[in-house]
Amino acid sequence: MLNIAECYAAKNEIGNAVTYLSKIRARVYPSSASANNYGIGTPASKYAALEACLYERRVELAYEGKRFWDMQRWLLYDNIAPYNTVQKLGLTPVNGTQRNGYYWQSITYSPAATNPLTAADRNILIDPDAANFETEIAKLKALVRAKFVMTPLDQAWDRVNNVNTTILFRPNYYLSGLPGGLLGNNPWLQQTVGWLDYSGVQGTFDYRQ
Repeated sequence: MLNIAECYAAKNEIGNAVTYLSKIRARVYPSSASANNYGIGTPASKYAALEACLYERRVELAYEGKRFWDMQRWLLYDNIAPYNTVQKLGLTPVNGTQRNGYYWQSITYSPAATNPLTAADRNILIDPDAANFETEIAKLKALVRAKFVMTPLDQAWDRVNNVNTTILFRPNYYLSGLPGGLLGNNPWLQQTVGWLDYSGVQGTFDYRQ
């Protein structure tokens, strides 16, 4: 359904794209959210619809190893010409940014040894098939907001030799070069720009042309 939604968005069929994104969210959102397409709203343009699809992929496919490939196929590390997809999608290039981690921390109570969770807090039961599912979700939301806070880590995730660094995904990484052994067996093959050929010379094949 994610692929179908993205195809519809690319064809500028925004209504159909939203329909398929809504089908995905309808599985877990309360029915009352359908009025606003389960939080998706109505994208104003083809590129806004595509960005909505990419966002939904980040949520639905979290921790499944898909984000790297989405960033690569949409050229999201930098606003590389002539595609300029980052600008068209209204995003910020990933290059030059830095990942910052957070952890959940209990709000300090006095005395410090006091357990912030009451018996009622510990009895919250989240069961998607139960009749009181939405009520229990609301309880959990209130608990997290009242007794926990997200605290940034004391140092950035991206570090080289204990020094903070930023992300740098070079343009030639979007398409890997051909292996040296393959180039050595076929002298007619050209190496991709940004990579060395069998003789150690920079490649001349521009895959974007």
